[in-house]
Amino acid sequence: MIATILNNQDQYGDSDCEDIKTWKAHVPEWLHEYGNVFSKHKSERMPLQKPYDYDIDFIEGTKLSKPAKVYLLSLAERNSLDT
Repeated sequence: MIATILNNQDQYGDSDCEDIKTWKAHVPEWLHEYGNVFSKHKSERMPLQKPYDYDIDFIEGTKLSKPAKVYLLSLAERNSLDT
């Protein structure tokens, strides 16, 4: 994929080529095949909507539950969270 982008620079804007040069300088070579993950340009758009996307319907005025404690804390740590 990256080779295609570099070979077809007129298909992609100059900003995309600069983007590729930027992340390639910071990402190990063995991860270059996953270039779309590191692209700043591609990360600035919303992902495409998929049929399996789930809607979260919020009910106005409903209070959220208190967050659960996810790991063991000492008594002093628990008390500091509860205040």
